[in-house]
Amino acid sequence: MSSPIRKITLLLIPVFVLLLTGGCNNKKKVSDSENTDTLANSLTESFSKFPFVGMAYGNPSIYVYDFATKKIRLLWYHPYDFVIALSTNYQTNVSFFVTARKIEKKADIPSIKKIKLFRINSSCNSTGPVSGIGSGIQIYAHWNDDGNFEIIHTEVDKKIASNVNRYTKVYSSSGSLIDDNIEIFDIIKDGYPELTGKPMSTISVSGKYGVTLISDSVFFRSVDDDSLKFITMVKGKLKDIKWSVDEKFIFFTTFIDLKSSGSGKLNDSTGLFIYNDFEDLLTVKWISPGRKYFFILNNYLIFEDGFGSKSVIRIYDFRKAEMFDIISLSGGAGLINIPLNNTD
Repeated sequence: MSSPIRKITLLLIPVFVLLLTGGCNNKKKVSDSENTDTLANSLTESFSKFPFVGMAYGNPSIYVYDFATKKIRLLWYHPYDFVIALSTNYQTNVSFFVTARKIEKKADIPSIKKIKLFRINSSCNSTGPVSGIGSGIQIYAHWNDDGNFEIIHTEVDKKIASNVNRYTKVYSSSGSLIDDNIEIFDIIKDGYPELTGKPMSTISVSGKYGVTLISDSVFFRSVDDDSLKFITMVKGKLKDIKWSVDEKFIFFTTFIDLKSSGSGKLNDSTGLFIYNDFEDLLTVKWISPGRKYFFILNNYLIFEDGFGSKSVIRIYDFRKAEMFDIISLSGGAGLINIPLNNTD
């Protein structure tokens, strides 16, 4: 029997959407004249910890990182169940995570057994069960625009084999069930239901700025006069875009479509870039293997780097332009799950 970390590759989880919707961070309006240090200090007081996924006794589990001490601690572990997805709302610092008992593959169809949903409180010091989801063949979880948590999963109908049921449950940030519905799809007529998230936003929170990809070049766009400033040339497509609270820094990732590129695994074209609009400067870039999922917290860019047991989480202070810390665990670490090469 293969290990749980290897079984996770059978899941159809759009983890990009998980981080994109969860990583909005604080939307506090900041005037152009506000002192950056004052802003940084006020934000630092908001959040001092964040959860992540790491291996514990052979199973993907939940850990917590503490900025004050630069230490980590194990928050949740189960000898039989393992974490398949973690999603945090960085406005409230509340997290939900999804676990499974086993993932099998029969006739090229994945089967995820005993799916459960848990909640982590805003202080990152306790977890609690929210709901037993059941079993399924696909699962997708994200924070919606209303600040509620949605978990969607599909399962083959137990009576009519050609039908697939799509279940959608919506929870408040406190873990209370708000909505629960089911849709039925005839896979012969309709095919499998897609679990797709909302498209990536290329516009800043204020609506003043944007990022545009033209051919192989990335441009900074001022919405008011629709002017463009060249940032850099990239390979592949834009994957994710985020902004600092004062919108002076832009963070974006790129990726190559593996199917169209013919590559057997992720390559060096997976990139993470930081652009400083105030100085009109591409300050730093990382181009290396890894998914590069990331979020912005206070003055820090937190992102994954590498695959499998070699995966780490890097914490970069983008205002000081220096690496603050690197989280490294035996077995690997990730922001949503353990990042795996698609050949694993």
